[in-house]
Amino acid sequence: METEDQENGSEVEESTTTEETKGGEDNLKSKDTEQSNEDGEKGTGSPKLFKVPDGRELTAEQVLEEYNKLLPEFTKRSQKLADYDRQSQEAKAKAETDARKQVGDNELLKDIDPSVKEAIVQIVKPLFEDYDKQKSEQATREKQDTAFEAELTSLEAKYDGKEGRLKFDRAEVLKALQETGNRDFDPESKFRKLHEKELNDALINQALKQKSGGSHLETTGSEDDRKPSEKQPRTWSDAAKRAFSRL
Repeated sequence: METEDQENGSEVEESTTTEETKGGEDNLKSKDTEQSNEDGEKGTGSPKLFKVPDGRELTAEQVLEEYNKLLPEFTKRSQKLADYDRQSQEAKAKAETDARKQVGDNELLKDIDPSVKEAIVQIVKPLFEDYDKQKSEQATREKQDTAFEAELTSLEAKYDGKEGRLKFDRAEVLKALQETGNRDFDPESKFRKLHEKELNDALINQALKQKSGGSHLETTGSEDDRKPSEKQPRTWSDAAKRAFSRL
């Protein structure tokens, strides 16, 4: 009987020891996993990746870099939207003020019921807003046209045809700018393309004269002038805006 109890006690003790050993192993595995995750977050293992809207998976550092790239453009666009909204609100306020003034000063509407006057103001307000918008656009076009005209005049002075150099022909350039399929609306760029061979020949002749000790002739433009523009205007409006920005 005592032997049986001893055997049972041994089995219980062995079972308990096995469970404790298994539990200890599980705890060690859990700790190893936690340590691995911590190492990954600290950079000693694989870094944690974040999925961005375009499908890429980036590290936290890469996400920050992307954010820093986008922030200036976002700020710029936000400012433009804010300016547009402000100008729109100002235009609407001005249109309402003008409409109320015109209705209030109209002798024919002098004795009309105020509620009717208010209805008339609301009806004519969009007309005043549209009128102000057209005036603003017209003023902008006139400024751009003036700037474009000034640029043409400047090119005529720059390429004056003196001392055998090429002469800027306004009519020739304007005709070329209006040709079907044209995508270059910069007058100087178009002029240089029309006379590319003559301009290159002039540069070669000048270089040869200087090398042989001949008289120094002015070039038809600086080194920067001979370089193609980084971005050519693609419409008449772009050309006018570019000319205006140069003033």
